Amino acid sequence: MKRALVILAHGGIGDVILATPVLKSLKEELSLEFLAMVISPYAEDILSENPYVDEIILDKDPCNDKKRAPFFYLLNKIKSYNFDIVLVLWSTARFAWMVYLSGIPVRVGQDFRLLYSFLYTKKVRLRTVLEDRESHWVDCLMDFAREAGAGMTEPELCLPVNKFFRDEISDLLGSNGIYEKDLLAGFHPGRGLSLSDWPCENFAAIADAIQRETGAKLVITGGKNEREFVSTIEASMKIKALNMAGKLSLKELIALIKRCNVFISMDSGPMHIAAACKTPTVAIFALKSDLPPRWKPYKCDHIIVRKDTSCNQKCIKEKCKKFTCLAELTGEDIVNPVRILLKKVSSEG
Repeated sequence: MKRALVILAHGGIGDVILATPVLKSLKEELSLEFLAMVISPYAEDILSENPYVDEIILDKDPCNDKKRAPFFYLLNKIKSYNFDIVLVLWSTARFAWMVYLSGIPVRVGQDFRLLYSFLYTKKVRLRTVLEDRESHWVDCLMDFAREAGAGMTEPELCLPVNKFFRDEISDLLGSNGIYEKDLLAGFHPGRGLSLSDWPCENFAAIADAIQRETGAKLVITGGKNEREFVSTIEASMKIKALNMAGKLSLKELIALIKRCNVFISMDSGPMHIAAACKTPTVAIFALKSDLPPRWKPYKCDHIIVRKDTSCNQKCIKEKCKKFTCLAELTGEDIVNPVRILLKKVSSEG
């Protein structure tokens, strides 16, 4: 019986969710005795209920939660498990040398990393956007499983929702006048680079229109650093919504998104949570540089919102000062897909 390790310590919440099909494939197809995964601490709750992961190893300094684990501390920890195989899903020199020095016999990692790809025993040629703009990132990650001798089963995201948190969210919504019979739309406006220049009044108008035109109740989500932003949106709204920005743990957010009948979000971690929960999703890919085929909601009912803009400059969102693509996005571009998905939900229910 083999023991395997998967490393994805540099990915966000969405990246870890998109890697869950790899975990299922390895555990089932290789009949693994033990499977562990190295991730960043903020993604721990994504895997805590995953039935295919036996242990989560956090890339965290035991003396300082805000720092990564010291190299030799994590190296010695990995060595203690006596793994037979390791998959490094996003290669860095740090982890390439770590798995090499750990003595794991089969080491799968990215090819064409001149300074450290030679440390891997099996190499994966990552599908670049220059060569392949259509493959979803899940399919790119499954190439690692295939190189390890698995990857033959149909990929499926795995994000179980704990019943305790489902009940907690149900009680929370009920105390705010939102019941099981009500249609519920989740709205995650975000405050990333792509939406930082969009007026709060635009978000407020969309939130009002969703409730007015669909009859759905609305809950707005966001991180702790987005509380002020969402509160400003809420203050501009004419129809009251439930503001949960910065008030939920990750497990509570997952349970809330699972309860929603539709979820509206930029390309983000919450968008991938919605996909894993099979919640119909309106995914906003506003920027010209966004790549919907690679990052769209995976295997869930969704509509992508994207505008063909007049902007002809090279799109580097960190340096853009105009955001023409965003300015040309209208409320109706977002509200109409919500209307379509909710109508479908109502007809099926």
